[in-house]
Parts: sequence; C-alpha cells; structure tokens
Amino acid sequence: MAEQHKKRHWPAILIVSTCAIIFIISSMTFTVSNTEHVVITRFGSYKETAEPGLNFKFPYPIDNIIRIDSRLQHFERPLTQTALKDVRNVLVSVAAGWKVKDPQLFLKTVNSIKGAEEIMKNIVGTPTGNVMPKYTLTEVFNTEDKTHKLDDIRSEILAGAQNIASKYGIEVTYVGFSQIAFSPSSTKSVMDRMKSDRKVIAETIRNKGKEEAQEIIRKAKQDAQSREATALIEAEKIRRQGEIEAQEIYKKFENPELVAFLRQLESLEKLLNKNTQMIIDLNTPPFNLLKSDYFEELQKKIDANK
Repeated sequence: MAEQHKKRHWPAILIVSTCAIIFIISSMTFTVSNTEHVVITRFGSYKETAEPGLNFKFPYPIDNIIRIDSRLQHFERPLTQTALKDVRNVLVSVAAGWKVKDPQLFLKTVNSIKGAEEIMKNIVGTPTGNVMPKYTLTEVFNTEDKTHKLDDIRSEILAGAQNIASKYGIEVTYVGFSQIAFSPSSTKSVMDRMKSDRKVIAETIRNKGKEEAQEIIRKAKQDAQSREATALIEAEKIRRQGEIEAQEIYKKFENPELVAFLRQLESLEKLLNKNTQMIIDLNTPPFNLLKSDYFEELQKKIDANK
C-alpha cells in the first residue's frame, strides 16, 4: 500500500521540484541589455555593476538588482528670467542632453531618472545664470556670424554643466537654446537699445562711404593733375621742336636766290614725270634749271649777295 501511495504522488512531487528549480535558477540569473545599467546590491549596499549579457546573483533577499536607463535623455528648462551685461529681464530656455555615466554615484546621489530631472534644473540653470551676464544684447541677438557669441555662450554653459553633473554620476553631452525672449517690462527698453545700435551701425557705414568717396575723388584729382602735367610737358616739347623747325625755315628764306631755286625745283618735279614729252624754252622758269650753266650763274649771284 505504501509503495502504491508513493507512486501515485510521484508526478506531483516532480512538478513541484521542477518549479522550485526553475524558480531558484530564475532568481539567480538575469540579463542586461545595451540600453541600461544594472546595479547589484547585497543586503541593500552596492556590490557591482553588471556587464551586458547573462549574469548571476544570489537570490533575494541576499542580492537585488536595480535597472537604470543608460540611453540619452533630453531635458528642457522652462523660460527663466536671466540678466545680460547691458539688459535686464531676458527670458531664456535652455535644452540639454544627458545620460547616466556612473551608476553607483547616480544611485547614491539621485536614485532615479525622475529625480535626475529635478537635479538637471540646477545643473543647467546655475551655469546659465553665471555665463549670460558676461555678454551684451548685441552678442546674443544678432544675425551676423562675426558679431554674435552664441557658440561661445553654449560652450561655457556646457563646461559648467558638465562640472556640476559629474558630482551626480551624470554626463551632459550637449547644451542649446530652445528660446530667448524679452519680458514685457523690458521690451520697450530693449527695442530702444536695438534702434540705437542700428543707428550707430548705419552712421558708421555712412562715414565709411564718405571716406571712400573722398579717397576716390582725391585719387581722381591726382590722376588728372598727373595727366595734365604730362600733356603740358609733351606740348612744350612739340612747341620747342616747332620753333627749331621754324628757325631752320627762316634761315632758308634769308637767301632769296636759294628760295627761288627751291620753288623752281618743286615746280619742275610736279610738271615732269617718266612719260612726259615737252618742247620747252630753257630760259623760261622753272625749265631754266635744266640749263648746264644754271648752277654756275646761281653761285655767282649768291657770292655777289654776300
């Protein structure tokens, strides 16, 4: 009877034993994905941070596991009043990306992702309040890349946020501005200031234009004076050359016999060519130049006039 009783309860015992083994194995093993940190605590104290994959631990209540999201989190600080170097009451909203870097320190100081959202207000807000008053309105609100300093401001805020976040086991990866606006109480003063700045810029541009125009006029006058001086020099050379040639001509006309000879010679050149056939009187000018004794008679006349 006892043997039959044991055989009848054997399936139930097997099922219970199997369930117990599965329960013990499941309570001693766990897996870790690449999107999370898993911290193992022993009797409530930190023991270690598990690696991704399959891990082992003692069953509860000896060991316990705490899962923390390791993915990048986005935080956006609401519009908060901040002062600039030359303007009060500017509203600034700063956004930041963060993630858990040191799980042990994070659990000790923050404890949860929800708690980290509250800490991020201080992590981002403190450096923002320290950095913004260093810069003027023009350096923040400006469309010219050479003038605005937003990149410098972001870099300084990021460095300050990273310094504070490291105390909580958090890493801040980026910082940016979601919105920058003026409070109603400062809008008029800011607009007046911006108008004044634009007037200064416009006046600077006008003055620069006047200076460039004056420089162009000055160079044009110098060029004109240089050209005029060159023209006067050339004209003086031509005038002197003309005087020299005129004096040569005047010298020729001082001897009437020579002048008469030259005129007759010129007339003879015009009348005669290669195909000309004429019956002429050698005593008739200018054909008398063809006489064989003309030059002897001309020399006598010249000698007589000396």
